[in-house]
Amino acid sequence: MCRAKTLQILNRLGMRLAGQKEHRAALTLLALALRESLQAGSQMYEAKVRNNMALVFGNAGKSALAERQLARAMRLTEAKVGTDNKFYKVLSTNLAGLTPLSSAAPAYKAATCRP
Repeated sequence: MCRAKTLQILNRLGMRLAGQKEHRAALTLLALALRESLQAGSQMYEAKVRNNMALVFGNAGKSALAERQLARAMRLTEAKVGTDNKFYKVLSTNLAGLTPLSSAAPAYKAATCRP
C-alpha cells in the first residue's frame, strides 16, 4: 500500500475512534499517521494530522498539548501556503476554541470541566 493511502487510513480511523471517545487509541493511530507524514516529507499532511491530534487532545482535556500541535500545524501551513487559505482559518478557529481552557483562571476550569 502506498504511503499516502496508509496515512489517509490511519488518519480517518484515528478520527473515528476520537468520535467514539477512544482518545488513547485515536492518538496512537494519529501518531502513526504523523510518522508517515514526516517520512513522506509532506508538510501539509503533517499539518492536517497535527490539527486532528489537537482536536483529540482538546476533547481529552489536554489543552496545552492541543495548543502545541495547533501552533506547529499553523507554522507548517504558513510556511507552505501562507495564511490566506481555508485550512489556516480552520487552524486559527481551533486554536481560538482552546484559549479559554488554557489561559483562564482555575475557577473557570472547575466550573466548565466536569470529570
